[in-house]
Amino acid sequence: MTVNLQHAIDQLRAHARRDLQRFYAPNHYFGRDHSPIADYKLTVPLLQSSATNQLTVREIAAASALKDLAIYESCYRKIWKDAKLVRDTTERDSGELSESDNREIYARLEMFSCSALCYAKVIGEPNLIKVFDQALPTVKITPKNENTLNGNDVETKLVQNDAKEYKHTRNPWLVRDPNDPEPEQPWYIPARYFARRLIMKDATLLNKHNLLAKKVLYSLKNMGINNRGGKMISDLTTIKKALTNVNLG
Repeated sequence: MTVNLQHAIDQLRAHARRDLQRFYAPNHYFGRDHSPIADYKLTVPLLQSSATNQLTVREIAAASALKDLAIYESCYRKIWKDAKLVRDTTERDSGELSESDNREIYARLEMFSCSALCYAKVIGEPNLIKVFDQALPTVKITPKNENTLNGNDVETKLVQNDAKEYKHTRNPWLVRDPNDPEPEQPWYIPARYFARRLIMKDATLLNKHNLLAKKVLYSLKNMGINNRGGKMISDLTTIKKALTNVNLG
């Protein structure tokens, strides 16, 4: 993780906690100021469908970013802790993680960066917008000749391809899933992307079509994604149409 990214994460955490301070007691973070568990326990109840009606748009964005940060940090710490246990009993390089570990960190950071970028745009912090728009995890891959890749190296090649694709687009929501039906409008692609991300966080949204459409609409607005001609997307029926016949999870 770069110094700039860590600094941006610290800033985002401070902003989010300040925006959510009316929801937690003064001693909530006592003794665990840097604990992702404290952030997770604060934000998960706030993002339940029954509670979101009490939150402002800014508070929802703050809670989403803080929750995804907690998940990312917990995952990151656990992977490195487990890797240390392995290194204590082997001759493994102290800086090495497996491809599957790197892939997991990559996915969690991508998810967090997406919600962090949304929040940064809501609060209008240009520096945070810039950092999270460019955030890319460090994926360490052992160089291999593609001609010599065997069945056991399939995962390595997948991670290499994923990293290459991500570098080519800092906006993964603009990349069409090849299994999706042809989009009638360009914004269908990001709508489907955000729908999948939302369902990854809350699988119950698969059966809550109205709520899912509302959350997708919120994501599109935060990212400044509009209809043809620059018109703002506002119809939930249209959002649902974009998700029709699409495998969301």
